[in-house]
Amino acid sequence: ALRELNSRVEAVDGAVFAGDTLIYIRRDGRSPLGRVEERNPDGVSELYSSPDEVPGYVTPSASGRFVAIQLTRNGTEEHRVLVYDRKTRQVTGSPITLLRPRSMRWHPRREAELWYTQYVARHQGDLVGDRGRDSALRARRFGRHESDREVVIPPTLKWSDTPWSPVVVGFTDDDAWVVAATRATSDSARVIYGYQDGRHGLLTETDEGVREVQVRGKEAFFLVRREGKDDSIERMSVPSESAQRALVFKASEG
Repeated sequence: ALRELNSRVEAVDGAVFAGDTLIYIRRDGRSPLGRVEERNPDGVSELYSSPDEVPGYVTPSASGRFVAIQLTRNGTEEHRVLVYDRKTRQVTGSPITLLRPRSMRWHPRREAELWYTQYVARHQGDLVGDRGRDSALRARRFGRHESDREVVIPPTLKWSDTPWSPVVVGFTDDDAWVVAATRATSDSARVIYGYQDGRHGLLTETDEGVREVQVRGKEAFFLVRREGKDDSIERMSVPSESAQRALVFKASEG
């Protein structure tokens, strides 16, 4: 379906499946900034378009009913998110503003619960949205009972020389723990776990070698890449009593 689609339009970006439906951003002569469309066996229909905003990223919820659309005002770096309800065929809830790009992640088992990172001005005069400022991790539930909450991170888990910018990387399969990696000006990550009833704690402090973190079941896996050394994959249980990672795979041994 995607190959056939590419042959008919000038550009297709960010194609993702929601069940048997392909959702993507289409750019052509009619919509140079782009519009969000869906394609299924019944045909093609438009989900969202704007005369002055550029869609840059789309992600559907687990059931495919809700689609989060990241938008950028043309000519700026101002990001916001709209959530489209494919059942009612309209945008639902209020927009999410001051978004850290590509920080959205739907909860895999809590329908309509979107986790995201939002820039925050901590002091008067701060430039809100500046990548050098702190960010807040938030969870918003869309639909009939809309709610929005900040996942509070204790000050002891912050450090003064690097901006705080947590991004959700996964959920344990028992839904008890949310694992978030802090992303700052470099590719390095420090990882915390946040308990969904408001409790939290330090999972592990990583070094600059950690490039990616993923959660599977009740374990977190770390891709470690250090200059002059073989790449490796390490893992640890969530939560972990020792906060120590165990080696799973080393490139030289593969």
